Amino acid sequence: MKLQTKILPKVQRGAGLIIYYDIFDYQGHALLVGQTENGSVCFAGFTNVAETILTYYPKAVLHKATKGSIDVEKYNFYAEGTDLQVKVWHELLNIRKGQTITYKELAKRVGKPQAVRAIGNAVGANPISVYVPCHRVLHTQGNKIGYAWGPDVKESLLKAEGVF
Repeated sequence: MKLQTKILPKVQRGAGLIIYYDIFDYQGHALLVGQTENGSVCFAGFTNVAETILTYYPKAVLHKATKGSIDVEKYNFYAEGTDLQVKVWHELLNIRKGQTITYKELAKRVGKPQAVRAIGNAVGANPISVYVPCHRVLHTQGNKIGYAWGPDVKESLLKAEGVF
């Protein structure tokens, strides 16, 4: 998997991007997928509201994709974030299907063991859910709180991966 990233101030995020989007069924959940003009997946979230993409790329232009033009099996990704967010997202790609880690362990892996809350915020800012598997990060006590798309979706994804 290849994750291309840009670090831009929030007011510039998505500037110049044209994002094509469509909604797919993913394990019984609506999955909104956005793809850049060059074919990189830049958004994947469990919603059917296309404007959600603009939360992550406020300066982008959205276009509904023609049926079949988005390849959900594509493994080139594009994301914009801070240095810490980008570092965390790259580390998320190392968590294999069926495995989980804690926010505390993730903080250690990225060299910020005292910054667990900041790491949690970076995980939550991940615009490419499922592909950059933020759902595999759990609270130290093992509960499923803190998933941007809701605890039921997180539990469903983990069950499908054989975690529970």
